[in-house]
Amino acid sequence: MTSDSYTPPPLTFAEPGSTWGALAAAFPTTGQWPIHFAGEHRGRPWEVHHLWRHDERAACETLREQFGLDGRDEGSIQEDDYCFACGVVADRSGELSIGEGSTDLALLSSIADHPHPGPLALVSVADPADCLAELGWSGAMNAGMLGADARVVLKSWQTRFGAYVHSAWGGTLQLSVTRPPRTLAEARLVAREHFHFCRYDSQFHGTGGIGPYVSNLVGLDHWTFWWD
Repeated sequence: MTSDSYTPPPLTFAEPGSTWGALAAAFPTTGQWPIHFAGEHRGRPWEVHHLWRHDERAACETLREQFGLDGRDEGSIQEDDYCFACGVVADRSGELSIGEGSTDLALLSSIADHPHPGPLALVSVADPADCLAELGWSGAMNAGMLGADARVVLKSWQTRFGAYVHSAWGGTLQLSVTRPPRTLAEARLVAREHFHFCRYDSQFHGTGGIGPYVSNLVGLDHWTFWWD
């Protein structure tokens, strides 16, 4: 199959009146992950992503690899230091754990549904973190990342923070979060991961700087990312 011949499968939508939280909580039974999805930025521009489940070349396998934390050059390390001047970050590993995840899906039903522009689509996946890959989401393509690339980050955030895909439209992605950082020290580490996932010019534009962004992350139950 070539990229020219690929046609995304049709979307399935939830029944009227359905809520994202209730459908997310029911995922272990239904196998269908709900996502508010406007339907744009959909497709797999590169053939390798057509077979994202089976081709080891399709995406990075570890969080460190996706974030480029190994083998960084001097320039990228300086950029990291500059962006996080608001607080000393001793741990550059990108591995912060907050709580346990045994009841995350049940907790999602109590999180308020955040604003979104798209209808509630249902995606058949083995893991919620796979939904952007299965949709062929390409909203971050200008930054060199497709849905199949994002899944290793989304899986890690599900496990460590209870963060689940809620909506995607254009170059915007929103996650609902059951275990957000509770202190500024935790929020600084989470903000570093947000920075690596969605670089400075996009993620922190208009926030007033890194300091206010970090402060806002404390207890925040939804994370929003935007790629230009």
